[in-house]
Amino acid sequence: MDLEKLYEKYNTLIDAKSKVSEHIQDYADAIDGTQGGEKEKKLSTQIISKFFKHFPSLQNKALDAILDLCEDDDCMIRICAMKALPTMCKDSPEYISKIVYMLAQMLQLEDQEYNAVSSSLKLIYKDFSQDVIKSLFLFIQNSTDVSLREKCVTFILKTLLTTPVNGNKGEIEDTIIEESKNY
Repeated sequence: MDLEKLYEKYNTLIDAKSKVSEHIQDYADAIDGTQGGEKEKKLSTQIISKFFKHFPSLQNKALDAILDLCEDDDCMIRICAMKALPTMCKDSPEYISKIVYMLAQMLQLEDQEYNAVSSSLKLIYKDFSQDVIKSLFLFIQNSTDVSLREKCVTFILKTLLTTPVNGNKGEIEDTIIEESKNY
């Protein structure tokens, strides 16, 4: 799918307003756009995240497409995909664990990409702190990469504990203590 057709799909979805969910084929085409070139991948990522909540039947496919872009060869596409993930969590919290697990794997990245991973995790953590902590500790428990496990623990202690949340900080600290016992 070329860029011009993707823009047409985007405009159709925007113009549909409250009837956006009736345009399932346009959304499916946007998901397929993640197989295109650099510009198509970036626009597809924006379309997917913006309209994610309106197409429950395509959410698994859409999420898988974004997660695939998190492993793209192009650094800027990976960053764009990482930035889309918090919106998808906010719209559909049932995917938090899967998304946090993927982002945890990317904590080993450096520079701009690490900043994008960190920022995405903090945004999700702000609204879903308990779920993020539990998912990160599950990742730590299942990971065989000692270095990555250490980076996750360090991230929790140095970054997440200093990040403002929309919840009870005491409960979060209790969750960290409980989850740490399993580690």
